[in-house]
Amino acid sequence: MNHTITQLAPCRQKIECSFEPGEVDQVINDIYAELGKEVEVRGFRRGRAPREILVRRFGKGVAQDAGAKLIAKGLESLTKEKVVRPFGETVITPTDPEAFSGETFTFQAEMDVRPEFELAEYKGLTLSTPPVEPTQEAIDAQLRDIQEQFAAREESREPAAPGNRLEVDTLVQVGERILAQEKDQWLENSGETLMGRPCPGLTAALTGARVGDDLHLTIQLPEDHPDETLRNAEASVTLTVKKILIVALPELNDELARRCSLESLDELKKRVAELVGRKLVDACYEAMESQIRAQLLAKMPFDLPAAQVERQGREIEELQHMAMAREGHSSDSLSENRELIKTLSREQAEKELRWAFIREAIAREEKISVNPEELQTYINNVARRLGESSGKWLTSPDGEAFIERSHQKILNIKVITFLIDNSIKNPLPPDGITPGTTPE
Repeated sequence: MNHTITQLAPCRQKIECSFEPGEVDQVINDIYAELGKEVEVRGFRRGRAPREILVRRFGKGVAQDAGAKLIAKGLESLTKEKVVRPFGETVITPTDPEAFSGETFTFQAEMDVRPEFELAEYKGLTLSTPPVEPTQEAIDAQLRDIQEQFAAREESREPAAPGNRLEVDTLVQVGERILAQEKDQWLENSGETLMGRPCPGLTAALTGARVGDDLHLTIQLPEDHPDETLRNAEASVTLTVKKILIVALPELNDELARRCSLESLDELKKRVAELVGRKLVDACYEAMESQIRAQLLAKMPFDLPAAQVERQGREIEELQHMAMAREGHSSDSLSENRELIKTLSREQAEKELRWAFIREAIAREEKISVNPEELQTYINNVARRLGESSGKWLTSPDGEAFIERSHQKILNIKVITFLIDNSIKNPLPPDGITPGTTPE
């Protein structure tokens, strides 16, 4: 087989392969040999039918079968010898190939290929590690959350007072531009923070408000806002009060512990301290993973298959639009921010795809792999948490994709754990870490 490769774009190649008549004849002869063993022709014993009769009856089908086999043989050979490293869909021409005895067979293929890059130094990264020892403040906050779960709530028609909870519709604008619109958002009448941003005067504005009131406040957008025109800009916030609740927290005592199926307040506090500790460990892991990704992505810039970035970006964009619609954003707001959402989605897709290639390269270099037992255990655990049958998932139409996603998640954890174990860690002071979630 002869072949030529043309570089069409970064990570995009065109391949032309040709087989000499002798190679074509070998494939065709093998097909007819198998065919002669299987088919029955009247007047001849099985396997004894003359070749010319088989050619008359099955010639077109054999030509198509031979063409498909030669294409598969050519691509397999080039991939096995690492002449090409396909990634994603391969487009073959001609689309309905036929190979004939005594003739040269040629086909072309266009494909995305895996990027070629040099693996930079990935051991010895310097990581800042948040604290994993729970503070009393964090434990008290978690205990208050438990009190909230069992709190008595009574709707009020009186003006809002400190400690009340208000259901509001929120509208955030800069000028006439709508940045966010959320419905049925609950706010506690305490503190001066709104939507994660400092909001001076929030408590004063909420106190005394009645159902139906529109409250007007101002927040400052962050300096690292994705839209450069909005960095550090002042945004006007309108809160429409829809409901006011008086919240009465239960006493923090043994009775509350028993409502949590525990024997005493001391046991409840112990369990809460353990929970907060686990959350801090999770937050520390997530912080280190984020730092690892950022450092290695900065160290290893390389081109990516454009079609794959576009496809993955569209998926992220669609999910983002669905999430924003569920949060109550208007269609006008979604349309106005469509280009920004598209840009951010493509940027996220590029980071995720580049990290996947880097992770794969590190795993290959360090011989990190996922064995079948680990994969099955992971799938069983996920199914058990969701109350589903793992067998049902594996036999579903999405079964293969689910297995691949599970494999990649396990591999990611193993690679990140390896990099953490081989890093230099600088502990951070305990200054209000927000707990994350346990990596799957």
